[in-house]
Amino acid sequence: MCEGIVDVMAFYEIGIPAVCTFGANITDKQYSLLIKTGADLVFAYDGDKAGIKVTNKAIEMFKNKANISVIEFSEGKDPANISRKELLELYERRKRYYYWYWLL
Repeated sequence: MCEGIVDVMAFYEIGIPAVCTFGANITDKQYSLLIKTGADLVFAYDGDKAGIKVTNKAIEMFKNKANISVIEFSEGKDPANISRKELLELYERRKRYYYWYWLL
């Protein structure tokens, strides 16, 4: 899950399927649709204040509902404005939060 369509295209270029929220927010409708998929979720919002805020919101929303991972970008960076090699490396090193972890 990322912010915009250009970010989705960046993930597509490295072979990772992605969807976007069209901005730094997750709506209740998007939440409902994502939960229904049963998929492991990866959040890759921009490395600015809005991106950090929505990432924290996503962790809170999904932490007891799904396995989630977070790709952390440095300030001013996002999936679309870094090299594809760096994006793949960040994806492979993403921070994981497994559902069972929250049950402890």
